[in-house]
Amino acid sequence: MISIFLAYNSLDGPVPGSLAGLTKLQELRLAGNSINGSIPGNLGSLNGLKALDLAGNNLTGEIPASLARLTDTLQHFNVSYNNLSGAVPASLAHKFGPPSFAGNILLCGYSASSPPCPLSPSPAPASPDQELTGPRGGRTKKELILIIGGIAVGALILLSLCCILLCCCIRKMSRSSGSSTRARTSKQSASKDAAAGAAGAAAAGRGEKPGTSEAESGGGEVGGKLVHFDGPLAFTADDLLCATAEIMGKSTYGTVYKATLEDGSLVAVKRLREKITKGHKEFEAEAAALGKIRHPNLLPLRAYYLGPKGEKLLVFDYMPNGSLSALLHARAPNTPVEWPARMTVAKGTARGLAYLHDDASIVHGNLTASNVLLDDGSSPKIADIGLGLL
Repeated sequence: MISIFLAYNSLDGPVPGSLAGLTKLQELRLAGNSINGSIPGNLGSLNGLKALDLAGNNLTGEIPASLARLTDTLQHFNVSYNNLSGAVPASLAHKFGPPSFAGNILLCGYSASSPPCPLSPSPAPASPDQELTGPRGGRTKKELILIIGGIAVGALILLSLCCILLCCCIRKMSRSSGSSTRARTSKQSASKDAAAGAAGAAAAGRGEKPGTSEAESGGGEVGGKLVHFDGPLAFTADDLLCATAEIMGKSTYGTVYKATLEDGSLVAVKRLREKITKGHKEFEAEAAALGKIRHPNLLPLRAYYLGPKGEKLLVFDYMPNGSLSALLHARAPNTPVEWPARMTVAKGTARGLAYLHDDASIVHGNLTASNVLLDDGSSPKIADIGLGLL
């Protein structure tokens, strides 16, 4: 048995633990039923499992920690809209994001908006011979140690955040001071070359490109290089490196972050895995070609950053409506996707592929529902274009 599809029926009762005996099982989809009980922990032994969908049932208890072993093989995981409780395994939360766990009011720790998990489980009722700190049964020594330890950890985290913010502020102040000094110097030398340079810098700041399709800027750590392509985004390397970010997903190519720049604008940043990328010269040549591709149904590459230690970042527009995969699989139970919306996505994806294959002569090579993103108008934009070339 390789695949079990029994979603949206009227099944009830618990999930059979005997399913763990199907050692070649790759897909288990039981969403939209009335299944109760807990999630069997022995499902974590299914090393080939790629999809586990238990959304929209009446499951209770915790998400078994054993499922975290499947993080590398799982491509789809959804337990939303059940009655689950407790902490979400960190690896599952990072890979699949909040939509896979929504609707479980007692789950914690899977997003910034979810309830925080307690630092430690509630202590058992004190026994009569347990040592107390007060004459009427106050806190035990163990409780006091845990409380003091939690306060100390919180203070260290707060101190670390303050240090990080202070470093960013000092870096920005030093850059601002350097910019003011250069501005005064350029005013004193009233040459034509200085005037032309100022005009070019102004154009680059507006996102325009003075006579070229790219604009390079230094900044950040010594040796870093930021290259902009045509588009509305205008930011420096320091703006990018100091942006607040949260993980949206991981793939074989790298990790994708949702980054908030200093001016409040949102971008998607993909940090490529350093061991699988090409050298700097080959990488820049391929990235320059990808940065010129523009089509309404293709997600454009806005910029890339080469770090001094070999790190490579790609900057794209942020798509607020998520992916086609989330639209189809992470919605609430019995909530249909209307036919016109499906046709809009299908036709837009086909147009994007036709342009990519015929006009740009690039084969996508990794087209999945997770790589089709939706913009504000729910129009599709194909992502991960040409990453195999990099």
